[in-house]
Amino acid sequence: MTGEVQIREWSMGDLDAFAAWQSDNDVARHVAWLPKTRAESQADLLDAIAQQTASPRIRYFFAVVRAHDAAVVGDVGFTITAPSTGDCGWFIRKPYWAQGYATEAAQILLTYAFQTLKLDRLTASCLLANPASERVMMKCGFKCVTQSATRIRYEITREGWLRGVQK
Repeated sequence: MTGEVQIREWSMGDLDAFAAWQSDNDVARHVAWLPKTRAESQADLLDAIAQQTASPRIRYFFAVVRAHDAAVVGDVGFTITAPSTGDCGWFIRKPYWAQGYATEAAQILLTYAFQTLKLDRLTASCLLANPASERVMMKCGFKCVTQSATRIRYEITREGWLRGVQK
């Protein structure tokens, strides 16, 4: 599947969709810092919007929207954690799970990080109890680097990404 989703900067008009994934208990079971109230979600959305003009920009979080109707289906992004390195993740609203949106959005994010921003490395992690997120990492070319009793961590380098893109 390609061309089904796009990513774009968040806006305050997206609050309902943003708050929907942040308050969803099924999404929250995969992330320690969720669920959030609408007020907490609004504060997070305001922060994501403020980051769009921050200098230097540390957090790059984007709305994942369906191409055919612009419905906001989730969130994808990364935080700069060291020079030329970011830690990324994705959240898809439950009604849109298992449709390939996370993988496609993550691939768009990798292109942005490696081509536009020229980052050297991205990391991602998930709970072992979240095999769908691990599959996204593997489909995007991430390689497993560590695993604990509960969590697995992956990474991808710009060189590794370029090799995968050129196949």
